[in-house]
Amino acid sequence: MTVIGMYFSTYLYFSMPVAANNMNENDINKLLLDQQTNNNLNILTGILIGIGFLLILISLGNKLHYGHASKKTKTKPIK
Repeated sequence: MTVIGMYFSTYLYFSMPVAANNMNENDINKLLLDQQTNNNLNILTGILIGIGFLLILISLGNKLHYGHASKKTKTKPIK
């Protein structure tokens, strides 16, 4: 999820709509709408990166927690 989010974030960064010199009112409105859509999608990819990073942290925490529990050695009782 993290890698996919970074990929989409990079793609959206390089596909940001830009203005031209001779734009009428309709083109300007379409440009502003496209830029807002791009911004919203960029926010969603940021959320996707955050969720992926959170899942990585949770999985590493579980691995470390249960890894130490399996390394305990049992001692023989004294007779």
